[in-house]
Amino acid sequence: MTLTLTLLLRVSVAVAVLGVVIALIAFLCDTVRLRGRRVLRCPRCWYSMADAPSMTCPECGRTARTSRQLTRFRYRWRTTLLGLLIAATGVTGFVVVLRLTPASVSRLPSWLLVRMVDPNPPLPGPNRSGQGAMSPPMSQALADEMWHRYQLGRLSRAHRALSAQRQFATRPPISITARSTWPADLPLRVHPTGDFSGPLPRVCMIEPQFAGGEDITLYDSGWGTIGHSRNFVVPADGMVLGPMPADVDEIVCVVRLLEAGEQVYREVVTMKVAATPGTERPHTAP
Repeated sequence: MTLTLTLLLRVSVAVAVLGVVIALIAFLCDTVRLRGRRVLRCPRCWYSMADAPSMTCPECGRTARTSRQLTRFRYRWRTTLLGLLIAATGVTGFVVVLRLTPASVSRLPSWLLVRMVDPNPPLPGPNRSGQGAMSPPMSQALADEMWHRYQLGRLSRAHRALSAQRQFATRPPISITARSTWPADLPLRVHPTGDFSGPLPRVCMIEPQFAGGEDITLYDSGWGTIGHSRNFVVPADGMVLGPMPADVDEIVCVVRLLEAGEQVYREVVTMKVAATPGTERPHTAP
């Protein structure tokens, strides 16, 4: 889920209200529960002193100096302070979000920035033209700042992995096209398509999950580099994925993305083997 500014404002207000409610309940619950009635209780452990023969508590041994000490209301100061801290956090978040501008997004922590960038449609980077309509200034500023940190290596591996997972949440980084049917036990040639690129060089590994399947490794130099090019090196007749059973229109693959030898994305993807337009449909082996 993308954390929009409106959502952050609502969350901040909810947190502030929750903190105030906690503080009020902790501070006033004893007063409201007793409704003004005076109940004799130990001021230390709050044991009932109604039947005690003296002002010494039979539970903890404390002796009250005056009878007035036995009728005090109980205020939960620690819980009250916790509620006030929660409320202050909500108010601070509300003010920060209200004052957030495209020029101040660089102050956002990375864990929040990654979650605020809209991952759909494919994200444009600082050196890459956007696709489709232009994004609003704030959305573009958030995306540019995240990719800028990405290129400079200021995002941790966990943040880069989260970015990749959100980038491919609704669309796998690779799709496969081939003829709609294929003779059984013959190597299936496929044409990987899609866009798994990011600001840094990436290696995409496709591992088919069927007997005899052959792994495919693809490379992308990264659109944050000079002279970016997608280095698929796919033969004209496709890449060999391995022999498949007859009448199969989808395959299960493990797709992994690596950056500088570190895995930033791994997902088990069921891919439809789409028919390549204009190809002959061979006879399916029995």
